[in-house]
Amino acid sequence: MKNQSENKVYTLAEVLGKHTIAELKQMTQVLEVKVLSKAKKQEIIDALSAKLLDKELLTAWLLAAGKQEVEELELAMAEDVVIAEESGRFYYWRNLPVVFVTGDGVVVVPSETAAVYNEIKSDSEYAQKRSRINVFDEYLMSCVNLYRAIDITTFLSIVNGQTGMNAKRPELESWLKDREAVRGQQMYFFEGGYILSEEYRTKKEGEVVDYHQLLERQGAMSYYIPAKSELLRYADPYYVEKTPSYAAFCRFIQVRLGRPENEAAVIGSHIQLIMRHGAMPKDIFAEMERFGLTEENEELMSDFITVMMDMYNNTRMPETRGFTTVEAQKADPSRQKKIASASEIVTSSMPIVKNRIGGKKIYPNDLCPCGSGKKYKKCCGRVNK
Repeated sequence: MKNQSENKVYTLAEVLGKHTIAELKQMTQVLEVKVLSKAKKQEIIDALSAKLLDKELLTAWLLAAGKQEVEELELAMAEDVVIAEESGRFYYWRNLPVVFVTGDGVVVVPSETAAVYNEIKSDSEYAQKRSRINVFDEYLMSCVNLYRAIDITTFLSIVNGQTGMNAKRPELESWLKDREAVRGQQMYFFEGGYILSEEYRTKKEGEVVDYHQLLERQGAMSYYIPAKSELLRYADPYYVEKTPSYAAFCRFIQVRLGRPENEAAVIGSHIQLIMRHGAMPKDIFAEMERFGLTEENEELMSDFITVMMDMYNNTRMPETRGFTTVEAQKADPSRQKKIASASEIVTSSMPIVKNRIGGKKIYPNDLCPCGSGKKYKKCCGRVNK
């Protein structure tokens, strides 16, 4: 599309008219709009306009949208929003397409689309559904970010317990089914009695990640259920819990690697997030090499391993259903052996370091500073043999 000036109202015909015939025909294929192969540009625009302004279709799209997505749409109607070309913002609306982006990055909601939206929004039945969907969506985003997988019974128990909305399984299942029909398995979906993160999508090209492996690792462990205010922070996929171990990790980056405080916080947040997504220490070391951490400096590496493992053991993980490793061990001592075995896998990917941690000599029968609960000689210390 060509550059457009800001602060202007666009009709749908004007917006579509900025596209080439090839681009318009591609839209007809996506939207399943039938046009003759030799149709003129205006005929294609008219056919697309009729489809995009269909009230029933737009209602279905709106009901499949998440809370933040609807807020984004309303923001674009109220004021000029400028986004970068590679931005992921408005992804859902741009793909449909309900909104368009001008050459200078202004998000455009055509005037007719805005009018139909306002008509739908004023309907009391839609408003009631939208209100309940907002609650579902916010909790679903929070739970898949914290647990990756949660059974629908537990999910409803959390929602009803924290909101009092008295939602029933048929209502939630019906909406999830309708949502998937519109947008596929984006962000979260329902399968086999579980609400799952999109990383376990079963309807996609390429290799499918089996969520049953996660369920097997979780076992019969209960879910860590934080208070409502804390749980809903996880609706943001980039939320990072500012624990004491996180603060210590950031201080290490700032003091020992000489990074500015704000940059150290960004690095610490990034490392905690990739830990939650299953990153192994070798992946973390690869990330940290960019910031001056090398195997040649053994004392620095040893101290880094200490703060890294402390943050790892005190980060809420999907494998322990939102509990930290430390909390999981306290809650269920029988998990100690499983967690210790996992630590062997973790430490096997660590660089070889001498048996000194933070300048203090670690003896073979001392507890390993990585937090596995095993003796040093049978954990991190084995790499020195």
